[in-house]
Amino acid sequence: MDALFQKLYESYALGRITEKRFEMMAASYEAEQAELEQRIAEGQQEMDTYEQDEKRIDHFLELTKKYTDFSELTAPMIKAFVEKIMVHAPDRSSGKRTQQVDIYFNYIGQFHIPDEPLSPEEQAAQEKLDAQRAEYRRRYHRKKELKAQREAAADNTHATA
Repeated sequence: MDALFQKLYESYALGRITEKRFEMMAASYEAEQAELEQRIAEGQQEMDTYEQDEKRIDHFLELTKKYTDFSELTAPMIKAFVEKIMVHAPDRSSGKRTQQVDIYFNYIGQFHIPDEPLSPEEQAAQEKLDAQRAEYRRRYHRKKELKAQREAAADNTHATA
């Protein structure tokens, strides 16, 4: 870009192009050079991030090679792999009690288990389980209501006697 700009200036100085043309082309070259410098800086930043990620992944892979038998989970293994575990407050907004748990591994950060769609059989089993839970809750609340009614009736009987 600098060489192009120098030739452009020489052409202007020798009178080969007009001042208006020189200014237009110079502005265009300067804008292009600024854009290229920005793209180079962004590319360098991406390279630095990639290199840092690569180092962290290498450290994580070294750990996985060190601990090859996960049949028994030990405290040193957890300490080596897990940076932190965040357990969030329960959520009942969907009618079901769910609780988010975030696991952050050393060197790689938060780990997300990809959601796999349920098979038709698993979906049917989940719906059956949900229906059983709903029926249990309905029966439990009905039983609680009946008990409260009996206690109230007993209190009324004792109060009148």
